[in-house]
Amino acid sequence: MGILIYSDDLDVTRELVTLASKLGKDASVAVLGQQNISDLTRKASVSGVTTVFEVSNDNLKGLLVGPVVDALEAVYSQAKPDMVLIGATKRGKEVAPRLATRLKIGCISDALKVELNGSNAIVDRLVWGGNSIATVVSKGVAIVTVPPRATNAPLSHLLQTSSKLNSSRNRTRLFSWERGKNQRDR
Repeated sequence: MGILIYSDDLDVTRELVTLASKLGKDASVAVLGQQNISDLTRKASVSGVTTVFEVSNDNLKGLLVGPVVDALEAVYSQAKPDMVLIGATKRGKEVAPRLATRLKIGCISDALKVELNGSNAIVDRLVWGGNSIATVVSKGVAIVTVPPRATNAPLSHLLQTSSKLNSSRNRTRLFSWERGKNQRDR
């Protein structure tokens, strides 16, 4: 049990892990790719992640939606989570409803605030073009998509450096300028 997390963007994955920690649940992360994805697995193994499901298959080249849904369905059946969090990236918004349809569970998109009551998700999301907020409650396990930067996750990978820039090396030089036929004096 716990929360299953997937995103094709590693930063969004980290944000979703932070959200799962705030919900007090164990986070399992699905890492999908082609051939050797151990580097991605290592990067996804951050604090708060209890299990990483690594699915490597040649069909996952380019992370096309069909094979991604197949892989996530297999991971879901093995993990049996209380909730599935998917990053609301371009690909995530396409994967989530397809996976929900295949698993016959609910799908709540673009969550601003997420709570968990047993296996029911309680989600605040924008409606009517962002003019109102609706609270949606699932009946049982649901897939919830969360937009990037919606969880106020801390930046654990921010590095500050100082270096001197040589301003004498301009890369663009203007050699000549001529007025075109259609240009006027300003």
